[in-house]
Amino acid sequence: MSHRVASIQDPSLPERALDITAHGATDAGRVRRANEDGFCVLAHVGLFVVADGMGGAAAGEVASRMLVDNVRRAVEDGETTWPTDTSVNGPESGPRRFLAGVHRANRRIHALGRADGRKRGMGTTFAGVLVLDRCAVIAHVGDSRVYRLRDGELELMTSDHSLANEYVKLGVLRPDQIATFSRRNVITRAVGIDESVEVDLKIVDLRAGDAIMLCSDGLHGEVGDDEIAAVLRSVPGPEEAVAALIELANAHGGSDNITAVVVRLADAP
Repeated sequence: MSHRVASIQDPSLPERALDITAHGATDAGRVRRANEDGFCVLAHVGLFVVADGMGGAAAGEVASRMLVDNVRRAVEDGETTWPTDTSVNGPESGPRRFLAGVHRANRRIHALGRADGRKRGMGTTFAGVLVLDRCAVIAHVGDSRVYRLRDGELELMTSDHSLANEYVKLGVLRPDQIATFSRRNVITRAVGIDESVEVDLKIVDLRAGDAIMLCSDGLHGEVGDDEIAAVLRSVPGPEEAVAALIELANAHGGSDNITAVVVRLADAP
């Protein structure tokens, strides 16, 4: 069983109004040998990403890694299609770099899938958060999720690109039937499947005391929102909260790879 962790605490930039403490971890779960999830925690630039890869011959792991690496480089190192914009932390530069990284990853994953028959059809979900001062850009493709806990209330900030969610919107399926729906793992949008990808993007406000949680479906498919909220309310440390969430998912069966990133926000000193 693989288990990888990464943590960066309190390295926020002087300009940022909110102080960030964050931690992320991924676990193969109790059923699958390979772990095709990926994530990154870069608190010094306010970037947090979770990706859940898919495809045979370890192609899913390749796709998720390419997605994470391209988004990280675009935001952290300034690798974008706007070379004259050198201010990584500018109010407009960050979101542009963030989105450019996703589209660059899509093109590269798709090209590799076409060039290598063993990786044909590979792709990955994407859930990402870029913290900017007192707001955040949230972007996602697929069924990896972003939640926000505020004043003890948990709110889902993304809408799954999945067959089950489409059926719920159409009234064919009730939300309480998703857990037993035979095709609940079928997603309708992913990074790398086509030459271009539509990324859902939104900007939300942030306050001191908020918690942000990103996760793959290996977590939210096993752990209900009430349980997620209970952990985030009762476990203040991001590292301990992530460990508790992964433990819960494994206790509920661990049928898929499990990845979680927890971000805590406080007033900057």
